[in-house]
Amino acid sequence: MNPRFAITIGSYALSQFVELNILQCKKVFGADTPILVSDDWSVRSQEIKEIASRHGVYHCCSKEPRGHFAGDAAAVVNALAFARDQGAQIAIKVSQRFIFVEPVCQEIISHAMASPEIWLALPGRISAHTIHRLESRFFAQFPINSDVVAIRTGTLSPEAVKGLYESKCNTRANALDGYIEALWNGLLDTHFANHYVILKELTHPYPGRPPL
Repeated sequence: MNPRFAITIGSYALSQFVELNILQCKKVFGADTPILVSDDWSVRSQEIKEIASRHGVYHCCSKEPRGHFAGDAAAVVNALAFARDQGAQIAIKVSQRFIFVEPVCQEIISHAMASPEIWLALPGRISAHTIHRLESRFFAQFPINSDVVAIRTGTLSPEAVKGLYESKCNTRANALDGYIEALWNGLLDTHFANHYVILKELTHPYPGRPPL
């Protein structure tokens, strides 16, 4: 039986976060869920590779550092290719510092994508008051958050994402075109129009309940 989910963790240098993320993904989505670490090269890449091996998950690494946004775009490309290779129904790309804490996260994503007409699920705008680092509040301006995205396998090819992002970076028609959020905003308005849902639960916790 093919797995429902295939998870790709985008990583750069923060080996302890990567290990925690692997462990939590196994806890939340099941120990047999296929996991890939998509690593942007750093001096910690060998350590990250060893962590992946120790926990029985896949690891791939760029030959040189791509940087924050290009590294995240590469993680999306790898997530789509990995899910396709594994025969999974849904590809999940998660950034290394986005940690699934509660098992209900799987239920939230599964429920959101229960209909075959839903191809994409991702969080919406981050609440600015939840961001404690001043320099990070810039990202609260974006209507969506791409630290975690769930994509129905077969609805978007890894080749298409690669081509779209490279085109944006090459033309730079807008100052923000290199931002991964800009890529997702464009896809929501075009390819995924009427086929996506916003996971409000992941950015706006219910009163009295800790973040998920």
